[in-house]
Amino acid sequence: MTAYRVFPLDRAGHVSAPPIVLTCHSDHSALSVAPYRLGRGQTAEIWIGERLVGRVEGVLDVATAECEETR
Repeated sequence: MTAYRVFPLDRAGHVSAPPIVLTCHSDHSALSVAPYRLGRGQTAEIWIGERLVGRVEGVLDVATAECEETR
């Protein structure tokens, strides 16, 4: 499993809070799980090391068991 950093962004696209760290099996898992760790409408970028995995928008504040979260 790999640590993915999820950086919440403000409306201007700047990092607005410390990252959420998700430990996932794959990029696909991180991209699938991250929206459920963000508030509805919250945008975030997902990074692994220096590589941008993608940008997601939050949908709910619901936990999921596919990844482990640390702060």
